[in-house]
Amino acid sequence: MCGIAVIAAPRAGDAHPCLLSRVAARGPDSTTSAVLAPGLVLTASVLSLRAPFTAQPLHDEDSGVVMAFNGELYDGALLSYRDSEVCDSAALAAAVFDALSVANPPTPAAAAAALRHALAAAVDVGEWALVVWLPALSTLLWARDRFGRRSLLEARSGDGELAAVASVACLCEPDPSSPALDWSPVFPAGVYGASWDPDAGRLSEPVLAEFHPVPGLPAMELLDLLPPPAAAAAEPDCEPVVVAASDLLPAVESLGALLTEAVARRVVNVRDAASVGILFSGGLDSMVVAALAHAVLPPHTAIELINVAFAKDAAPEDAFNTPDRMTGTASAAHLVEHYAPDRTWIWVPVNVRAADLTAATPAIAETVAPAATAMDLSIGAALYFASSLERRADATAPLAPARVLLTGLGADELLGGYTRHRARWTRGGWSALSAELALDFARLWRRNLGRDDRVVAAHGCELRLPFLDEDVVAFLTSLPLAWRTDPSRERGVGDKHLLRALAAQLELGAAAAAPKRAIQFGSRIAKVLPKCDGTTALGALGL
Repeated sequence: MCGIAVIAAPRAGDAHPCLLSRVAARGPDSTTSAVLAPGLVLTASVLSLRAPFTAQPLHDEDSGVVMAFNGELYDGALLSYRDSEVCDSAALAAAVFDALSVANPPTPAAAAAALRHALAAAVDVGEWALVVWLPALSTLLWARDRFGRRSLLEARSGDGELAAVASVACLCEPDPSSPALDWSPVFPAGVYGASWDPDAGRLSEPVLAEFHPVPGLPAMELLDLLPPPAAAAAEPDCEPVVVAASDLLPAVESLGALLTEAVARRVVNVRDAASVGILFSGGLDSMVVAALAHAVLPPHTAIELINVAFAKDAAPEDAFNTPDRMTGTASAAHLVEHYAPDRTWIWVPVNVRAADLTAATPAIAETVAPAATAMDLSIGAALYFASSLERRADATAPLAPARVLLTGLGADELLGGYTRHRARWTRGGWSALSAELALDFARLWRRNLGRDDRVVAAHGCELRLPFLDEDVVAFLTSLPLAWRTDPSRERGVGDKHLLRALAAQLELGAAAAAPKRAIQFGSRIAKVLPKCDGTTALGALGL
């Protein structure tokens, strides 16, 4: 993993120390800055999670092209995740440098198209963001994977000029007389390119070389709009669809195989010192991830099960027996006592008092930015404390805290796990539910992915998302909707019923029928924060 920041700093005072410290926190193993051109500086940090260690940014000695890469490549023409001695960033850099040399692009638009072609040829499966500098063309290129699983932001100055491209935001300014930068997530639609004018000290307005569509993979959406109200349908098609067990069983087996491979891609060949943890509520999604991690990791590898609970300062200790704590404890016991007793499972209960949350809130708000709602804070806080390297209070516990954290993000959007999905089906039928699920997935890049990556990476950890593996997404979106979810049946049965069938097949006990519970309610952070709607701006709360 890497932290990246390219800063247009024509004045010596525009060093943005706040931004650079946040970049450095993402990569505790190495931080290096390079002057790309007078007034344009690139800083890259590295968290080394697979051998061999490779410092960033990477340079091509012949052309002077520079690349900084954040994320992981799992499979493609360049490498397989099973290659233990291949550095993905070095392999990708070599391919990018060669492709740009051959293309010899004459304009930023041509350079963006050349990089797009190189990425399409080299990368099949991976979670990434990158920047590339072409000195001969004085052009900066940047992109993130087509789902937007790694954070990448653009910052604009008060006059609307592009001022930075970075993994993280910084809401303060080194010069108090200057207005704060306006940060926004990079839309993961393709490769962006902008030329640098050293005399004016500014980047040009970016051009975009759009990714070509990939069959089977849905595209992200720029606009965050709900579908039209389903009430417009006079007679919504709400007839239950009965799926024969003989049809569903092959789909369950295929999902199991693809999810197993997705988890393997994200945990095999992780450095021993990094280890693996799971954000573990004990519910359906996290229990399946835990079972599959057990299936693919060597027997000696320990797996952390991280469970976060919040309570008010004056509350007794049993206030930490939140809904997620109770299901997490029961599911962890099932893993330890029945499912995989020979595995070393490290149960990590993280207890957070209101005073601890209050003290950390400014840092959490800065980290989730530019996301800035009460829901962003509540979800961000749970991830923040879960990924903190101080979560393991027991100094005698074996191994260091895990640096690679898995989560079930994406399962609800792909398999119809939210309560509102049932309501949508009731009001508008199958077509309305299909539209809602498509939109939920298409706005993940803006609502969830960049924010969650920034929060976990702030502690020098990396979030990995097996349900958003390209092969898993392509398979699930190819299935009839009624095979993925059955809103005509009760909670804990019909929602995500394909995944529930897999959990039952894996013999995961009560987790197979656990109803969906949002983390802000399961962890009870909602009872600690001020009461408000999830869409309330943090500014309205005085934060």
